[in-house]
Amino acid sequence: MAPKLFDKLECVELNDEDLSKPCPLGPAELKTGYLPNGIRYYVRSHTKPKERVALALVLKVGSVVEEEGERGIAHIVEHLAFNATEEYSNHEIVKFLEMIGAQFGACQNAYTSADETCYQLVVPTYSPQLLADALRVMAQFAFKIRAAPSDLGKERGAVLEEWRMSRDAAGRAIMKVH
Repeated sequence: MAPKLFDKLECVELNDEDLSKPCPLGPAELKTGYLPNGIRYYVRSHTKPKERVALALVLKVGSVVEEEGERGIAHIVEHLAFNATEEYSNHEIVKFLEMIGAQFGACQNAYTSADETCYQLVVPTYSPQLLADALRVMAQFAFKIRAAPSDLGKERGAVLEEWRMSRDAAGRAIMKVH
């Protein structure tokens, strides 16, 4: 196994003091705006995690927009994003992010709910190029996910297993509502 170019990013533990502080979301602390393509962005400075930036891309689409015969499409598209896009294939996104120290699961993750799909990345800030690369990955997630038959085959098992695990009492109750 080849050595990583950079140290891994460690998870940050928050203590009771951290959690008791109010979350600043006022006009002075939160910057918002729109990109030329209509995407709304939010920027807030924070001291934790140190020397990292947390990025989240939230798409207002989830399982609620699926028809009966389409159940699971939003979820598998979420998985496909890390597998292949127009610029990246064969899990190159995951490999790139791990190379810069963003561990899969802890620093790169995603979820799909009834009304949204969210992609999350935590990347180091020591290089402006790394931030630019991470934003390019997010742009791929937003607009360029590839769904070739071979890609679907690679992700089918993981999505089915997650679905199977969600079939507990709480998961069945949620599905009953939809």
